[in-house]
Amino acid sequence: MGEPKLHILAHGAVFSIVRIITSQATPIPSEAAPAMSKAGKEVARPEELLQRHRRLIEAVKGVEEEVWGSSGLLVNHAVLAALYAYRVALGEGADAEAVFVASLLSDAVTALEKKAGELCPRRRALLLEEALEKSGYPEELAKRVRRVLEDGESKRILGDADALAKLMLTGLLESAATRLNRGRDVLAAFLEAASRQLTAIANLDCLVSTRTAKRIARTLSERLRDTILSEIGEMRRLGLLVDVEERIEDGHQLVLVVPRRCPMCGAVLEAKEERNPGCGGVRISTVCGRCGWTYSVTVCPPPPCRS
Repeated sequence: MGEPKLHILAHGAVFSIVRIITSQATPIPSEAAPAMSKAGKEVARPEELLQRHRRLIEAVKGVEEEVWGSSGLLVNHAVLAALYAYRVALGEGADAEAVFVASLLSDAVTALEKKAGELCPRRRALLLEEALEKSGYPEELAKRVRRVLEDGESKRILGDADALAKLMLTGLLESAATRLNRGRDVLAAFLEAASRQLTAIANLDCLVSTRTAKRIARTLSERLRDTILSEIGEMRRLGLLVDVEERIEDGHQLVLVVPRRCPMCGAVLEAKEERNPGCGGVRISTVCGRCGWTYSVTVCPPPPCRS
């Protein structure tokens, strides 16, 4: 019974992509000065890319609205990830504009997967191909995008770009917003998101793989870690007792942000800890016996680090 629904959702997503992409294109301003690559070749500036591929960005937004509603979380992440993909591709000597387009297309399909469940590789490839064929892009660019989607090295760049976008402060906000949508209060959402982000930073070496991405990630991670720890320090100065625990589980470093006193009534909290063998992580949960405030977080090594 699940297959027909998945099929309908898949083609609904393609229809959304195609419908919006094939609308009238907006030309790139001719006065925009080209940037230069390390090899001395002219490359498009980021603002030119955003203008040139505006229809595809609007398509990702349209798919998100149809699948999830108009949260804006996916399209914001998709644009940042695509820009990072472009930047990393330039540094690695890859086809940067094709990587940019492939990144946006991949995130459009990701929106579908989060609604309908993970697609098998063949169905995902067919969906990407159908969207690309009907996108209205010149065949020369379409061929380059196909090569990116099939090339292992280019896929590494796409994965690195996704990780880099999550290492921005917007990645922390995105993670917290997801938890707010699940009914968490603001403080609990922040502490849960902080645990996950600090764990990602602690496992940075396996989170990104290309040389260019590693260089960018070091700067981003330091900035994000300092911001998170500064906020936790301010909470402590306000009298909110919050611990940051670091530990090693199955060879990976986990970082747990655990409240020790209830932020609503000040009662001492007793945390319950459970192993999560499925991901090699840990789940912490607590309920205030006085006012009922609840907190729980499951922290796992980032997926690229588990293999």
